[in-house]
Amino acid sequence: STVFKKYNKQNLFKIVTSDICERFKLVLFLGLVLLLNCAQGGMNQEMVNDYVYMSGMIILAEMLCDWIKHSFITKFNFIKSSVYQDYALILAGDITGVGQDGLNIDHTHTVVKRIGFAQIPLACVMARYVAEAARYADTLSDDGDSNHVL
Repeated sequence: STVFKKYNKQNLFKIVTSDICERFKLVLFLGLVLLLNCAQGGMNQEMVNDYVYMSGMIILAEMLCDWIKHSFITKFNFIKSSVYQDYALILAGDITGVGQDGLNIDHTHTVVKRIGFAQIPLACVMARYVAEAARYADTLSDDGDSNHVL
């Protein structure tokens, strides 16, 4: 439904930034699931390789869907593809602090605010998963199970 709406360059930038956050979350969650599965001892090297392959396919499918979505949006709203270079320059300027007036101690905070990335909830989820993985790894090492990947 987002493909057939009327967009301008500012609205497209919001879609680009939400896609950036979505891909990061996808990679993070796939990595955390792999970590937890490995820590639970139920995966051997072949299973890990299969999981990494399937995760790569999921990420590629996500990128293909986003590419098609952005192709439709730019075509039907007559937005030139060079706008993506402008978006990259805006984000790079936020990271490096170029063009920022005043005192800004941490330039990465600017890009986090611009893309709408919520770090604290993701850090909490990651800490919880890592703690669970550590608990499982300790349990398995106490039992003497050496058949797991971690």
